[in-house]
Amino acid sequence: GVAPYYAYPGFHEPNGTGEALIGASALASLESDLAAIVETVLAREAARALAEAEFANAVALRRLVETRGAELFAFPEDVLSAAKTAAEDVYEAFAARGADEAAVVRSYFGVRDLLSDWSSVSVQRYLAARG
Repeated sequence: GVAPYYAYPGFHEPNGTGEALIGASALASLESDLAAIVETVLAREAARALAEAEFANAVALRRLVETRGAELFAFPEDVLSAAKTAAEDVYEAFAARGADEAAVVRSYFGVRDLLSDWSSVSVQRYLAARG
């Protein structure tokens, strides 16, 4: 059966991962127009897949609430804080493995901070304003 509760946010998986694995030498061997087609198709597919996942999740949430009677509740702040601390410990341990790993973590934090600053004045405010 389905649990009668739905806790949010789903901090464990803010977004699914989509990937396409193409050998660097295979991509480099393509004519520039074909390489551009591959890159364009992959970018469009990523955007489409994200939009489809967002819609499917919205439909599933409504179904859980309306047909299964699931009760929504937010994780308490202490749980979110503990999860954040645990995640930071994982990042630190990963970064300690070596220079490449540390570079990945620095890059991730840089992009995360950049996007956090932007989303706080864009999509977060927009969604809060529209209710």
